Amino acid sequence: MIASGIRPNRTVYNVLMDAFANCKMVTKAEALLKEMKLNKCSPDVHTYSTLMNAYVNASDMEKAERVIQRMEGSDIEPNVVTYGTLIKGYADQGDLESMVKKYEEMTEKKMKINHAVFTTMLQAFGKYESLDRAKDWFQEVVRAGFKPDIRAQNTLLGLSEPLYRREEILEFLENVS
Repeated sequence: MIASGIRPNRTVYNVLMDAFANCKMVTKAEALLKEMKLNKCSPDVHTYSTLMNAYVNASDMEKAERVIQRMEGSDIEPNVVTYGTLIKGYADQGDLESMVKKYEEMTEKKMKINHAVFTTMLQAFGKYESLDRAKDWFQEVVRAGFKPDIRAQNTLLGLSEPLYRREEILEFLENVS
């Protein structure tokens, strides 16, 4: 593009970086960020969240964490997607303590949980701890004012293997929702 005189804009860079992130091509995503800055195209919260996703997909949580510092150094505020990306990374690794810590940081900054973060954490609690811990999480967040959608309810139902626990979950959902 540049060779033909066309300058890519932030959206183009973000789309390319997202493709690299999804393919776990971290080095290319990092190089793209450098190129972006060289071409005087300012990264935004989406750019940094996408770079963070590249690190998460490559299971490099240390570098993913450093992205927040880079953002703050550039006066760019992390958002719920940024924190959700870190939460997903820790959930995928079964590091529930770090996952909960990131959730707490997010809520301390007055960010509201979204459905993606909610179901990610719900699945992690069900997978790595217990169905009861997932139910406690569900109830805690509902009490705080979050309205789970049908996907969240289905996620909880999906965790209720063996089948004899399904009735328990259906009854629980009726009482909580």
